[in-house]
Amino acid sequence: MRKFLFIIYILVFMLVFTGCNTANSSDIIGRDDLADEYLSEDDFAKMVRDSYNDGQRESICWSEFIASNHELGLGEVVADNVFEDGDSMILFSPESNFNGSQKRSIDRIGYGSYIVDLKTDHAAGSYTAFFMYEGVEEKNDEIDIEIYNDGSRRIDFVIWKDGVRTNFVQRKLDFDPTADFFEYRIDYYPDYVAFFVKGELMALFTEDIPQSEMYLLANHWWPDWMEPSEEHEESRNYLRQIEKII
Repeated sequence: MRKFLFIIYILVFMLVFTGCNTANSSDIIGRDDLADEYLSEDDFAKMVRDSYNDGQRESICWSEFIASNHELGLGEVVADNVFEDGDSMILFSPESNFNGSQKRSIDRIGYGSYIVDLKTDHAAGSYTAFFMYEGVEEKNDEIDIEIYNDGSRRIDFVIWKDGVRTNFVQRKLDFDPTADFFEYRIDYYPDYVAFFVKGELMALFTEDIPQSEMYLLANHWWPDWMEPSEEHEESRNYLRQIEKII
């Protein structure tokens, strides 16, 4: 009888101390152990959430961006793969080809809130990213939103400082990013970096964050660690607009 009660106690213990933790973090797929504030419920996180609608939005003109040409991942980002479609900018990748596309701000920018209205496409083995990148010779700072185009709805929120990854969280979106345009946002300030999707705070970091001015970019590319199929359909990612908060 004592053995039976002991087994019941162990089962209850496992349900309480493992089941609840799993349920509370069901959309957290992976993260670094370097920061715990990605889903913080403290007063500072509340302030960051509450500030989402502060300020006025101002569109950044496409004339303030240029299309890039350089090697990246399994191929290149090619300026000719970026073109306009009405009010949208298309980041294109050809059929059975690992060349992608990229738009980059002409000038580096500093602290602020930056927003993209983005619709991705199915292209397993590729990323669509909205990010900031210092663009110096070595030890770059970088702040990334990276969407997996494989239908998994995975999304990475990453910070690099002096060429070292200092913060990372991978989550799962509760919607299909290819279904429509959705809003992705980076808040970059001296004491924190926050990431929002559709107005929801997805990650928040206050330690080991950059302090530099960086370029603002959006791209569609094929990382060499994903091992995509060489035979794939063309893909088109749509940028409806990029905004900043003033």
